[in-house]
Amino acid sequence: MASTSFLTLPSGQKMPAIGLGTWEAKTQEEVQTALDTALELGYRHIDTAWVYENESAIGQVLKKWLSSGKLAREDLFVTTKLPMVGVHPDRVETFMKKSLENLQLDYVDLYLIHFPVGCKYEEGAVRPLINENGEVETEPKTDHAALWQKMEEQVDAGRAKNIGLSNYNISQIETVLKSARIKPANLQVELHVYLQQRELVDFCQKNSITVVAYSPLGNPGYNKFLEKMGKQPRNLTNILDDPVINELAKKHSKTPAQIVLRFLIERGVAAIPKSVTPKRIEENINIFDFSLDGEEMNSLCNLEIGETARVCDFKVFGGLDKHPDFPMNSSVLSVFYLFLLVHYYYLGIMSISTYNEEILPDLLPLYYKRVFPVAVFHKWLCYGDSTKFNRREISFTLVGDIYLRYQAFGSVEEFAQALHKRFPIKIDIGAVYEESLHMRSCVGVKTPLEREVVFDIDMTDYDEVRTCCSGADVCSKCWKFMAIACKILDAALKEDFGFENILWVFSGRRGIHCWVADKKARALDDNQRSAVAENLQIVKGGQTTRKVKLPQNIPYSLQRALRIVDQYFEKAVLVEQDILGTNDRVKDFLQNVEENLRPLFKEPMLKYQTSVERWNAFQNTFQKLSKEQKFPKYLKHMVEEIKLYYSYPRLDINVTKSLNHLLKAPFCVHPKTGKISVPFKAKFVDNFDPSTVPTICQVLDEINVYDAKTKEQEKALMETSTQSLDEQVNVKIKDYKKTSLLKYVTVFNEFLRGLQNAAAKTNSAKKGAAMEY
Repeated sequence: MASTSFLTLPSGQKMPAIGLGTWEAKTQEEVQTALDTALELGYRHIDTAWVYENESAIGQVLKKWLSSGKLAREDLFVTTKLPMVGVHPDRVETFMKKSLENLQLDYVDLYLIHFPVGCKYEEGAVRPLINENGEVETEPKTDHAALWQKMEEQVDAGRAKNIGLSNYNISQIETVLKSARIKPANLQVELHVYLQQRELVDFCQKNSITVVAYSPLGNPGYNKFLEKMGKQPRNLTNILDDPVINELAKKHSKTPAQIVLRFLIERGVAAIPKSVTPKRIEENINIFDFSLDGEEMNSLCNLEIGETARVCDFKVFGGLDKHPDFPMNSSVLSVFYLFLLVHYYYLGIMSISTYNEEILPDLLPLYYKRVFPVAVFHKWLCYGDSTKFNRREISFTLVGDIYLRYQAFGSVEEFAQALHKRFPIKIDIGAVYEESLHMRSCVGVKTPLEREVVFDIDMTDYDEVRTCCSGADVCSKCWKFMAIACKILDAALKEDFGFENILWVFSGRRGIHCWVADKKARALDDNQRSAVAENLQIVKGGQTTRKVKLPQNIPYSLQRALRIVDQYFEKAVLVEQDILGTNDRVKDFLQNVEENLRPLFKEPMLKYQTSVERWNAFQNTFQKLSKEQKFPKYLKHMVEEIKLYYSYPRLDINVTKSLNHLLKAPFCVHPKTGKISVPFKAKFVDNFDPSTVPTICQVLDEINVYDAKTKEQEKALMETSTQSLDEQVNVKIKDYKKTSLLKYVTVFNEFLRGLQNAAAKTNSAKKGAAMEY
């Protein structure tokens, strides 16, 4: 049975989901038997590597099949790998050509960097050199960018159709992605039911990197390899003996190996089980006539053990794990890096008073470690029910525009650990799903159940009416549009829809976000959210003359909006924006008037010079013509419509309509400005000045200054007191309380208290007791 499942690479080429692994197939006889059997059975995906020392044997078999006409070259998908002795920019082409010569092919379909550590090389050597201490002689730190550039040149030269990585961790893949012209098409790693690597798989799939699992059966014969290497055997659990797997095998009339391989296929992962035994080769590809349902997949997902189940840890090569690019040391390196960063900061070596986007990746570890209010953030998203948190999507954007979607965390500690490990430049919040998202990559996307009703107002949507700035630029003049929008929307949500728990947040650059967190709001479906959004959207786009169309009887909600607009219109729109200050602006303004009526207004308006005078002339002319009944009835509110056109909130209603639409979380750092996305109160929006919002540099400096003063005070106290320092200082102050961020966290806490009070009222009415929030 040929593979009927394929993974599509970014190039468009399809890779069969089951391939033949050839590691440890050394002799010509073993290779010929295995490969002939596999090709007869329909295998078309063949995986090898320079270091396997079997490329030549594989090449002879492939040449026989291709020469006979049984197969065309395009029928095959052949993968080989750059060895560790070739992990150097100067050696990539050399080893690529050697592999092609061995395989007797003009090109390979996929060429992988076998391992992210380079080793010293002597001509003719196959394996890394070993020093007198029995350790591998490695090159200095790998230049991943330069190495990848040479890999790209193999595609340019036609030697490889696709290029990728093997045994790289997320951090190392990110490094490659930052400089890549041709992005990695594939990652090959150890992956099986005991070592599921969900975060890594999820990361790759979000970045269009296919994943191939080696040792998909757990490699039960690995101890034989250790014996050959003169190493002690390890106590490895045999996956194929697992009772859960065997029960499923019995249910489906399949072998345990077939169940484990099908599990990977269901996850969207390809597999290359190795074998030289014809019966097992046939068994491994015979997995496309059955499937596993969600319950069965969950039972297999629950078998996850983690890193302790890793078979190929590469520590068999002595000293390799000491190299800074050893991929299984990523978490240790991250902690070490953070320690150095904090240490240097305290010593005053790092000066961060002025923000620059290039230094953000260096500052975020400190920010997430010391400042980001993780506890209150977690408290909010739980809504009094801790199970909501592990069902809530929290998306990370990493440096290089790398997206990690559909993440969820089981606890506040797990969330904090993820922040400290990943240092996202942006955090987005999605919906609460029906089931935990921890199993997402095993059983597919879940159904969104609830989320806040959210609104996104961006200053760029006002570019057609503001004159002071454009694009991403914002000043105190055009910020008045945000103040008007906030007041109108806040009043509508409270008075028209009855919502009470509303959080307003500055985006960090040029807009504001609104989170409506009432229980009844969170329960709205997409149709209901769309109805709310459409009700609040009155400024229409397109080429129509009248962008706002009011009914004959203006509803109370828009009368209220007009009263708010009137508080600002003259100063903010007429004077500061000066919308009628030039003849061209008058012309633009009159586009809101029907073409045949424009001359009636233009002449009297141009008699004056200032925007206020010209606006008054417009109103007076309108009143005069109205009395003379020169307007149709549907234009009776033209003055009000124009006011609303210039002032009413311009919503991105698609953000509001969808239950699972992402929106940036409060307290993120905007990468362009360094400003923190902070909450504010709607009733004080007139006093909110975006130019004074603290930056990441500012709050970290404030902590440094505070701690320096505290140390001076402690020193002085020690000199005049007989008490120990522990007796004198017994209160640990949270770091954000040492900064100008404190007042914004206080606003957030007030919002949480409102939620708590609402929950307590609801629970008290039902049970006669307050709800713990």
